[in-house]
Amino acid sequence: MRDRYLTVALDIATGKPRCMMRINIAAMMCGVLGLPYVVFGQHQTPPITRTAEQSITGDWIIHFQVGHQTVSGNLHFQADGERLTGTVETEHTGPGTIQNGKWSNRKFDATLVFKKHESIVLQGELKDNGTVAGNYTTEGRTETWQAERKTAAASNSTADSMRNRKH
Repeated sequence: MRDRYLTVALDIATGKPRCMMRINIAAMMCGVLGLPYVVFGQHQTPPITRTAEQSITGDWIIHFQVGHQTVSGNLHFQADGERLTGTVETEHTGPGTIQNGKWSNRKFDATLVFKKHESIVLQGELKDNGTVAGNYTTEGRTETWQAERKTAAASNSTADSMRNRKH
């Protein structure tokens, strides 16, 4: 009886116990099937590096649409993680600060607070073209606004003035 048990338990060709072969086969299958996971599934994506185009931080020229008119001014955003602060000033509002600002996934909302003007609730998004735009609410109405970086606004202004000189 003992010989029969050993014969069944041993592989005739290799002399190894069959249970060992099963373990080897199982280990090999795990290796083959797990290899794509190791090669493709565990890689780390590189951290996102914020460029000027992806960050809202900086100086902007803001344009508030007020009825059929546009009121322009200076806007400075400072993003620190999800916290958004800064300053704003137009001829109509005077100087103000950005309070309660939240910045996440290229979108933000904040309150512009002024000494001589009602607060403005500003909502917006950093667009793929590098501008920011959205809606604002003040004095019981909601309208649109947009802004471009000061450097972009300055170069556009220079290009416009050069075109006008040629005519």
